[in-house]
Amino acid sequence: MKRSKFIILLVTISLFSIVILTLINSPSVMGIIKLQLSNKDIVEIAASSTSHSYMSKSTHSDRVITDLMGNKGFKLMDKQGSSYFFENKDGRVIVSKKNYAKKYTIWKIEPHK
Repeated sequence: MKRSKFIILLVTISLFSIVILTLINSPSVMGIIKLQLSNKDIVEIAASSTSHSYMSKSTHSDRVITDLMGNKGFKLMDKQGSSYFFENKDGRVIVSKKNYAKKYTIWKIEPHK
């Protein structure tokens, strides 16, 4: 009886540890932590050679992405649903918007093909 309780406890602790480690390594969770600990309106949460992802609080929404892209030299050309089309002298990019956990927005910036 004691052995089976010990095994159940070990399995529970192991599963809990896996969940916690997964959450800590999640870019979205790290983005929330960065936003809460800083005075920034938007933070980068992931980057690759072809795209960048940012997170903002939903209350700031459109203003933060247009400001960010403006600082990078882009001008907003069009908006269709949750997609924003920006352009500069070097080309065009699409920024897609996705709500995350009701209070946050994830912005993904990709080159326009």
